[in-house]
Amino acid sequence: MIEDIDLTKRILEYFASDAKWPSNASLQTLYSKFPDESQDSIAYHVYCAESAGLLEANVNQKHTATGVFFTDGWIVGLTQKGGEYVRDSRSSYWNKAQEEIKNAGLEVTTKLMIDMLGRMIRESLGI
Repeated sequence: MIEDIDLTKRILEYFASDAKWPSNASLQTLYSKFPDESQDSIAYHVYCAESAGLLEANVNQKHTATGVFFTDGWIVGLTQKGGEYVRDSRSSYWNKAQEEIKNAGLEVTTKLMIDMLGRMIRESLGI
């Protein structure tokens, strides 16, 4: 599965909103919040955000001969790094970072966006 950076961002923004998220809620609870997305896609994007240190979560995986499937898991919520990422993604640098990555012929991923946003913000501050 290929990461959709915009879906990852929407999931993180959901947790950054005033939404009431029960502590250690099942991944199943999140599925209803994004009805236009498949459960497998949502689980995968939560896994990507967790792997990047943006969400405190645990997504269960099932490995088979045909690939990796994401089953269930739990989500606590945003980490501090996740909150900073959401804030940075709301800046004018978001579109610039995506454009630079695409112009370099690379795939836009959460981990790459973290690095790009950080670099762009540090450069704007002269550090």
